[in-house]
Amino acid sequence: MVQLWTRDDTKTQILIAKYGKEVREEWFTNPRTGAEEDFLLFGMRDGMVILPITKEGMVIAGYQFMQGANKVTLELPGGRVDSVGESPAEGARRELLEETGCEAEEFIELGPPLYMATRSSWARVSLFLALGCEKVQEPDGSEEIESVLISLGEWIRIAHEDLEEAYMVAATFRAL
Repeated sequence: MVQLWTRDDTKTQILIAKYGKEVREEWFTNPRTGAEEDFLLFGMRDGMVILPITKEGMVIAGYQFMQGANKVTLELPGGRVDSVGESPAEGARRELLEETGCEAEEFIELGPPLYMATRSSWARVSLFLALGCEKVQEPDGSEEIESVLISLGEWIRIAHEDLEEAYMVAATFRAL
């Protein structure tokens, strides 16, 4: 197992921190060579992605501007855990309600969390299937999201051909 020094150790340095994200330089012991090596890591609080399906079998998705891609992309609801005490499942329910105004009859965790990038980030994303989604309020409006309903068959086609976010593809195919 690779040894990772904690942030309290002098071998970790936060280079930049903004908007809940960090770039760190950390030192590791290579388990194969025993050598100490430094590496730059990027990360943030763990997150979640939800594949919400209505009682009528429609996927709830939305178009949103994504800075990393520098364009509007088709997205599933999701986000980051808000606090140290919030679980990914609690965060998923909160994000679904905030972004779509929907609650689900059933939430199913879709396997273990996935790392954002195993070489360069400690952040993980939990995947959920939300069944029986029904609108109970208007979305909170804090994000500019244009919501759409897509048939499950069309969503699977989109996941095969057009989705740009790997976690959304993973959530779709873990749910199947």
